[in-house]
Amino acid sequence: MDPGTTTAGCSEKGHCSASRKIILTRRKRGVVAGDVDAIRKLHLHFICKLKRSHESFDVVESVGPAPENPQMQIDFCGCRQLHPSNHLRVNLSAKEKIILAIDTPDATSAIRLMDSLAGELVWAKIGLQLFTAEGPAILAAARSRGLKIFLDLKFHDIPNTVLHAVASARSLGAEMTTIHLAGGSQMVQSALAEAGEMLVLGVTVLTSMDEAALAETSVGLTPAGQVLALARMGVRAGLRGVVASPQEITPLRETLGPELTIVTPGVRPQGTDPGDQKRVATPAEAIRRGANYVVIGRPISGDSNPRSAFLKIAGEIDAA
Repeated sequence: MDPGTTTAGCSEKGHCSASRKIILTRRKRGVVAGDVDAIRKLHLHFICKLKRSHESFDVVESVGPAPENPQMQIDFCGCRQLHPSNHLRVNLSAKEKIILAIDTPDATSAIRLMDSLAGELVWAKIGLQLFTAEGPAILAAARSRGLKIFLDLKFHDIPNTVLHAVASARSLGAEMTTIHLAGGSQMVQSALAEAGEMLVLGVTVLTSMDEAALAETSVGLTPAGQVLALARMGVRAGLRGVVASPQEITPLRETLGPELTIVTPGVRPQGTDPGDQKRVATPAEAIRRGANYVVIGRPISGDSNPRSAFLKIAGEIDAA
């Protein structure tokens, strides 16, 4: 296929339905074909970079019959997002956009919370408190209940250590995990090298930090400025998702485009206590600004009726 030729089967927005096989077409150098699972091991996000005029790969094309799962879509033509389809679906339901932060002290209370939301909850975020107390077993408990797992441990170490930590997170069945972007581009690239289908999110600035807190760490930028600086660096290194407060969603979208996956903590329903969060918004506001997912903990887990609280928030998001 000559450079500039439109890939067959692609929509105007550049999305192709992924079947069981894909073809990589090199510029006038033949074709490589293989099973999807095998091709994924090539880490296509290193092939499809934003600036790639110097590289030999010209297009990536899906071939074969319609996929068994019509939600399996990968942005082959745009070459901007190669994470698995469950992170890329545009028409997520309101419930799918809510990631519940299960910040409980032990497995008993965590399982009680998960079971109280059976049939409604899609995503569970397991963070430092619960994972330190219970270890990998709590991920197994969540997975046995059909939940998708966001393992939020915010890896920040030398590149080799982060590489192996991300590999461990993937082996535990997490669909998302986090790294601190303050670790630099080499650390980001190491994390992505072992991510496989798991979505690696770059943590920019914690939602508990404001400009004064950043100044204490010798960062002279505003929170928004620091978020954008770190996000740009991460995207250049191949990152396709970030964690950022509601206040930075709009500038991130304007600067880095619609393909970036934005997961937003610091979300509080109208009239609830913001706690230690400094840069907050309501769930509906965060979604309207362009967040893909919102992370919500205490407004649901701390409610006397978590199921009712969850459904009320889902209703607010649906209305947005």
